[in-house]
Amino acid sequence: MLILGHPLIPSSRFVFIKNTDGIHSSANNDIVYFEAHPKNLELAQYCCENSVHFSVVFLSHKIETDTFFLFNAFKPHYYIFKDIKQAILAQSHATNYLLDSKILFSMDLNDTDLWEICAKNQIDGVISKDLILLK
Repeated sequence: MLILGHPLIPSSRFVFIKNTDGIHSSANNDIVYFEAHPKNLELAQYCCENSVHFSVVFLSHKIETDTFFLFNAFKPHYYIFKDIKQAILAQSHATNYLLDSKILFSMDLNDTDLWEICAKNQIDGVISKDLILLK
């Protein structure tokens, strides 16, 4: 299981962006991220075409299956979910379709119950809710 954002485990810096200008002001080893919304598909395309590591964050409690697979065409590094049910469903899709992207659940890393749920459901990884600013 990947663990991102734990104070004792080094991880990449995540940088929120709204447009390509945000990419240009980020460092080469940063992972840029933005909301998984159809309006951001062109931003994902730009990242893919320019070899920029990026992640998409699902803020809704309802996964949009079409949006999930459309973003997959541009090979995000991570899919990040704040809703555990959506993370579990996404993990099922990722496993069944052999997706390269990793599924991360954004959580309080001190919550032992959530660790157990993630492990039981074989979620690819967890990310500290403090590392990613979610709405």
